Amino acid sequence: LLPPEEWPGRASAPTSVELRFVRSASELDAADAAAAEGIVAVPGCDIGALRGLLAALPRCAWLHSFSAGVDGIAPVLRETPDTLRASNARGAFTSSLAEYALAAALHFNK
Repeated sequence: LLPPEEWPGRASAPTSVELRFVRSASELDAADAAAAEGIVAVPGCDIGALRGLLAALPRCAWLHSFSAGVDGIAPVLRETPDTLRASNARGAFTSSLAEYALAAALHFNK
């Protein structure tokens, strides 16, 4: 549900955080599944795999969506208990998106 091993964000994770990159619950061993406390879902992740992962992680208390909204994972959020906290990346791309929009407008205005 997560990006491939070569994902650049991997290097910026705090050393106190252990990351496991999986596309389904079957890729986790029992110890990792028992210890996992959160999930980071990237845009376009497989909803069925996300449901399976949530079911396989008994201690999961947090689900983060890398997109600015949670539309892609909304069906899963409706099915989760109220104890699961959800967050998204709202505002994370604001300045870079504004720069891109301005550069694109200038490019096509030549």
